[in-house]
Amino acid sequence: MVQAMGGRMLDTAITDDPAVIAVAVTIFAVFAIMQIADGVQSTMLGALRGMSDTGWPAIVSIIAYWGGGLSGWFGPAGVWVGFAVALFAAGAALTWRFWRKTALRRPASSL
Repeated sequence: MVQAMGGRMLDTAITDDPAVIAVAVTIFAVFAIMQIADGVQSTMLGALRGMSDTGWPAIVSIIAYWGGGLSGWFGPAGVWVGFAVALFAAGAALTWRFWRKTALRRPASSL
């Protein structure tokens, strides 16, 4: 998949070592998927900060990043997989919190 998106071209521009290229292709694939989760969690974190909700998001971030993000014992790609899982978990938890807080502020429908 990454090779079709130019991953191999990026890798070979950096090095000619086949072992490094093999690891880099895997890392690029994980990193590409991780960008979606990073965008969601960053947006939700900013939205909650704008609503003066900072304590709960800080706790979610600490748990997600220390729990899932520090998985370096799984090798180079494992570090990024752990970080991606942490970002997806934080993004989901922060989105839930945002929906919950904004639902409390919505006026009742007048049907």
